[in-house]
Amino acid sequence: IHLIEPFLAMTTSKINYSQLTTRMRQLYSDLTTTNPRELLQTARRAFGFTSVTSFDHGKYSTEILSAVGNVVEEHSDRIVKVVALALPKLAEGFHRQRADVFGFG
Repeated sequence: IHLIEPFLAMTTSKINYSQLTTRMRQLYSDLTTTNPRELLQTARRAFGFTSVTSFDHGKYSTEILSAVGNVVEEHSDRIVKVVALALPKLAEGFHRQRADVFGFG
């Protein structure tokens, strides 16, 4: 909800290299600074690398978001623990793959 769809939208949109570089740097920053609990909500974007418009446009259906909300409500503490472990690893992998190209980290 917060990462994959917005990332795909960004990488398939008609933005120029300078804009892409700015967004990639922001994504790395987002991965290293975002509170994992922010990823549990679906009403607003949790990462700044994507625009509000792009996030809203790429949202899943109400049925899917409702199902996600139900799971989050029941397992939020466990989900936060997993996300807290995953975000630094995602940032590390992103840094290895793209830091030299986009100048971050």
